[in-house]
Amino acid sequence: MKRKELICIGCPMGCPIVVEMEDGRVLSVTGNTCPRGESYARKEVTNPTRIVTTTVRVDGGKVPMINVKTERDIPKDKIFDAQSKVIREIAAKGHCVIVGRCADQILKDRTDCLNVFLHAPLTNRIKRVMSKKNLTEKEAKNLILKEERRRADNYHYYTRQIWGASANYHLSLDTALGYDYVMDVILGTAKRLK
Repeated sequence: MKRKELICIGCPMGCPIVVEMEDGRVLSVTGNTCPRGESYARKEVTNPTRIVTTTVRVDGGKVPMINVKTERDIPKDKIFDAQSKVIREIAAKGHCVIVGRCADQILKDRTDCLNVFLHAPLTNRIKRVMSKKNLTEKEAKNLILKEERRRADNYHYYTRQIWGASANYHLSLDTALGYDYVMDVILGTAKRLK
């Protein structure tokens, strides 16, 4: 028998739920305080889905950025395929900046892309996160390391490559050199690609 622990997202309560399974079948669901919890848990262990959200910069619009999401939830194992399709479509339309999402690997066969990895010393990142999120040094460091692990795991899972490895990028720049300098290097390199 397999036991899976979840936090329900079916309502604001966030109940800790335990699902017991055998041979891919749900035997029991416990810990939920409402019927939505049982429904969520059964679906999450048998056919997990997600609504994918992001923000998109709008050129010439009334607002600079808008939130977008999928029309409906999609199977969790199809999210990368859906993101890849959108990234390829955006890149095919013309100039764009895509942050993350394994775009360097998704677009690796295109000769008109500039792949850039930005990094900074941990001490700089800690100071920035402390300031932006009003956290202690320890909290900021833990948050950074947790997020980096998530990004590295995600990148490796979908690409079988090492996140941040210089061989995957045309440029790898330390933002501690100064944002203006980094921007000049990126723009100067992009102009030479034309």
